[in-house]
Amino acid sequence: FGTTSIIAAQDDKVISAATVSMHAPEESSFHRSVAPPSVGTPDDATPTDNVMMPFDIRVVNGVDLGAKAIGPPTYEMWLRADVPADAPLSTHQALLAHSTDLTIIGTALRPFEGMSQADSTVSLHTAVTSHSLWFHQPFVLNDWLLIAQEAPIVAGGRAFGRGDVFNAGGEIVASFAQESMIRSITTK
Repeated sequence: FGTTSIIAAQDDKVISAATVSMHAPEESSFHRSVAPPSVGTPDDATPTDNVMMPFDIRVVNGVDLGAKAIGPPTYEMWLRADVPADAPLSTHQALLAHSTDLTIIGTALRPFEGMSQADSTVSLHTAVTSHSLWFHQPFVLNDWLLIAQEAPIVAGGRAFGRGDVFNAGGEIVASFAQESMIRSITTK
Protein backbone atom coordinates (compact mmCIF):
# COMPACT_ATOMS: atom_id res chain seq x y z
CA PHE A 1 0.00 0.00 0.00
CA GLY A 2 1.12 3.54 -0.62
CA THR A 3 -0.50 6.96 -0.51
CA THR A 4 0.57 10.30 -1.91
CA SER A 5 -0.94 13.76 -2.31
CA ILE A 6 -0.79 15.78 -5.50
CA ILE A 7 -1.46 19.50 -5.77
CA ALA A 8 -1.99 21.15 -9.15
CA ALA A 9 -1.46 24.91 -9.26
CA GLN A 10 -1.87 27.55 -11.91
CA ASP A 11 -0.65 31.12 -11.42
CA ASP A 12 0.21 30.23 -7.81
CA LYS A 13 -3.39 29.17 -7.10
CA VAL A 14 -4.42 25.63 -6.27
CA ILE A 15 -6.80 24.37 -8.94
CA SER A 16 -6.91 20.72 -7.94
CA ALA A 17 -5.84 18.47 -5.11
CA ALA A 18 -5.71 14.69 -5.16
CA THR A 19 -4.95 11.94 -2.74
CA VAL A 20 -3.81 8.80 -4.51
CA SER A 21 -3.88 5.46 -2.73
CA MET A 22 -2.04 2.64 -4.47
CA HIS A 23 -2.02 -1.09 -3.92
CA ALA A 24 -0.13 -3.81 -5.74
CA PRO A 25 -2.37 -6.62 -7.02
CA GLU A 26 -2.39 -9.68 -4.80
CA GLU A 27 -4.11 -13.04 -4.61
CA SER A 28 -6.83 -13.41 -2.00
CA SER A 29 -9.17 -16.17 -0.95
CA PHE A 30 -11.88 -13.52 -0.48
CA HIS A 31 -13.71 -12.36 -3.60
CA ARG A 32 -17.28 -11.36 -4.36
CA SER A 33 -19.16 -8.74 -6.32
CA VAL A 34 -22.80 -7.68 -6.26
CA ALA A 35 -24.77 -8.51 -9.37
CA PRO A 36 -25.21 -5.80 -11.98
CA PRO A 37 -28.64 -4.28 -12.52
CA SER A 38 -30.87 -6.13 -14.99
CA VAL A 39 -30.64 -3.73 -17.91
CA GLY A 40 -30.17 -6.03 -20.89
CA THR A 41 -27.24 -5.99 -23.27
CA PRO A 42 -25.59 -3.16 -25.21
CA ASP A 43 -27.66 -4.24 -28.22
CA ASP A 44 -30.82 -3.50 -26.19
CA ALA A 45 -29.65 0.04 -25.34
CA THR A 46 -29.86 3.25 -27.39
CA PRO A 47 -26.70 4.42 -29.20
CA THR A 48 -25.89 8.03 -28.35
CA ASP A 49 -23.24 10.61 -29.11
CA ASN A 50 -21.46 12.52 -26.38
CA VAL A 51 -18.79 14.97 -27.51
CA MET A 52 -17.15 14.76 -24.10
CA MET A 53 -16.80 10.96 -24.38
CA PRO A 54 -15.69 9.87 -27.86
CA PHE A 55 -16.65 6.25 -27.21
CA ASP A 56 -19.28 3.81 -28.35
CA ILE A 57 -22.01 4.65 -25.82
CA ARG A 58 -25.37 2.89 -25.44
CA VAL A 59 -27.83 4.39 -22.96
CA VAL A 60 -30.20 2.05 -21.13
CA ASN A 61 -33.89 2.87 -21.75
CA GLY A 62 -32.91 5.76 -24.04
CA VAL A 63 -32.56 8.21 -21.15
CA ASP A 64 -31.47 11.65 -22.36
CA LEU A 65 -29.87 13.69 -19.57
CA GLY A 66 -30.41 16.82 -21.67
CA ALA A 67 -34.18 16.30 -21.75
CA LYS A 68 -36.39 17.97 -19.17
CA ALA A 69 -38.55 14.89 -18.60
CA ILE A 70 -38.91 13.75 -15.00
CA GLY A 71 -37.29 10.46 -14.11
CA PRO A 72 -35.64 8.63 -11.23
CA PRO A 73 -32.16 9.77 -10.12
CA THR A 74 -30.53 6.79 -11.82
CA TYR A 75 -28.64 6.34 -15.09
CA GLU A 76 -27.08 3.36 -16.79
CA MET A 77 -24.95 3.27 -19.90
CA TRP A 78 -22.80 0.76 -21.72
CA LEU A 79 -19.53 2.02 -23.13
CA ARG A 80 -16.47 0.81 -24.93
CA ALA A 81 -13.58 2.53 -26.67
CA ASP A 82 -11.12 1.75 -29.41
CA VAL A 83 -7.93 1.61 -27.35
CA PRO A 84 -4.68 0.45 -28.99
CA ALA A 85 -3.96 -3.22 -28.25
CA ASP A 86 -0.60 -2.40 -26.65
CA ALA A 87 -1.99 0.32 -24.34
CA PRO A 88 -1.17 -0.22 -20.67
CA LEU A 89 -3.91 -0.72 -18.07
CA SER A 90 -3.34 2.87 -16.91
CA THR A 91 -4.63 4.15 -20.28
CA HIS A 92 -7.86 2.18 -19.86
CA GLN A 93 -8.15 3.46 -16.28
CA ALA A 94 -7.61 7.09 -17.31
CA LEU A 95 -10.28 6.87 -20.01
CA LEU A 96 -12.74 5.27 -17.60
CA ALA A 97 -11.97 7.91 -14.96
CA HIS A 98 -12.98 10.58 -17.47
CA SER A 99 -16.21 8.70 -18.22
CA THR A 100 -17.33 8.48 -14.58
CA ASP A 101 -17.17 12.24 -14.06
CA LEU A 102 -19.60 13.59 -16.65
CA THR A 103 -23.14 12.41 -15.92
CA ILE A 104 -23.75 12.55 -12.15
CA ILE A 105 -25.10 16.12 -12.22
CA GLY A 106 -27.56 15.23 -14.98
CA THR A 107 -28.58 12.12 -13.04
CA ALA A 108 -29.19 14.23 -9.91
CA LEU A 109 -31.42 16.64 -11.88
CA ARG A 110 -33.70 13.97 -13.42
CA PRO A 111 -36.39 14.16 -10.66
CA PHE A 112 -36.75 17.95 -11.02
CA GLU A 113 -39.49 19.08 -13.38
CA GLY A 114 -38.25 21.35 -16.16
CA MET A 115 -34.55 20.89 -15.38
CA SER A 116 -31.77 18.93 -17.01
CA GLN A 117 -28.03 18.79 -17.49
CA ALA A 118 -28.55 21.18 -20.43
CA ASP A 119 -29.38 23.92 -17.90
CA SER A 120 -25.76 24.05 -16.67
CA THR A 121 -24.49 27.60 -17.31
CA VAL A 122 -27.97 28.66 -18.55
CA SER A 123 -30.14 28.65 -15.42
CA LEU A 124 -27.88 26.66 -13.10
CA HIS A 125 -24.35 26.99 -11.77
CA THR A 126 -22.93 23.47 -11.60
CA ALA A 127 -19.50 22.15 -10.77
CA VAL A 128 -17.90 18.95 -9.55
CA THR A 129 -16.45 19.63 -6.11
CA SER A 130 -14.99 16.19 -5.43
CA HIS A 131 -14.70 12.94 -7.33
CA SER A 132 -13.35 9.65 -6.00
CA LEU A 133 -12.65 6.54 -8.03
CA TRP A 134 -11.56 3.06 -7.00
CA PHE A 135 -10.24 0.43 -9.40
CA HIS A 136 -10.98 -3.06 -8.09
CA GLN A 137 -9.94 -5.33 -10.96
CA PRO A 138 -8.15 -5.02 -14.30
CA PHE A 139 -10.37 -4.40 -17.33
CA VAL A 140 -10.08 -3.56 -21.00
CA LEU A 141 -12.12 -0.64 -22.29
CA ASN A 142 -12.30 -2.28 -25.72
CA ASP A 143 -14.85 -4.63 -24.12
CA TRP A 144 -18.30 -3.43 -23.06
CA LEU A 145 -18.53 -1.95 -19.55
CA LEU A 146 -21.77 -1.03 -17.80
CA ILE A 147 -21.80 2.15 -15.73
CA ALA A 148 -24.71 2.09 -13.25
CA GLN A 149 -25.10 5.20 -11.12
CA GLU A 150 -27.50 6.94 -8.79
CA ALA A 151 -27.75 10.33 -7.14
CA PRO A 152 -29.60 9.63 -3.88
CA ILE A 153 -29.63 13.21 -2.54
CA VAL A 154 -29.69 16.82 -3.66
CA ALA A 155 -29.71 19.29 -0.75
CA GLY A 156 -28.11 22.54 0.33
CA GLY A 157 -26.83 23.40 -3.13
CA ARG A 158 -25.05 20.07 -3.44
CA ALA A 159 -25.69 16.73 -5.09
CA PHE A 160 -24.14 13.41 -4.19
CA GLY A 161 -23.85 10.53 -6.62
CA ARG A 162 -22.21 7.14 -6.74
CA GLY A 163 -21.85 4.29 -9.15
CA ASP A 164 -20.30 1.00 -10.09
CA VAL A 165 -18.69 -0.14 -13.32
CA PHE A 166 -19.33 -3.75 -14.35
CA ASN A 167 -17.54 -5.82 -16.97
CA ALA A 168 -19.50 -7.99 -19.41
CA GLY A 169 -19.14 -10.90 -16.98
CA GLY A 170 -21.09 -8.95 -14.33
CA GLU A 171 -18.16 -8.23 -11.99
CA ILE A 172 -17.50 -4.78 -10.57
CA VAL A 173 -14.21 -3.45 -11.94
CA ALA A 174 -14.46 0.08 -10.51
CA SER A 175 -16.61 2.25 -8.22
CA PHE A 176 -16.94 6.00 -7.94
CA ALA A 177 -18.53 8.76 -5.87
CA GLN A 178 -18.96 12.43 -6.59
CA GLU A 179 -20.13 15.57 -4.85
CA SER A 180 -21.30 18.44 -7.03
CA MET A 181 -22.54 21.97 -6.61
CA ILE A 182 -25.95 22.77 -8.12
CA ARG A 183 -27.28 26.32 -7.65
CA SER A 184 -29.84 28.42 -9.46
CA ILE A 185 -28.45 31.37 -11.36
CA THR A 186 -30.11 34.45 -9.92
CA THR A 187 -30.39 37.66 -11.88
CA LYS A 188 -30.18 41.09 -10.27
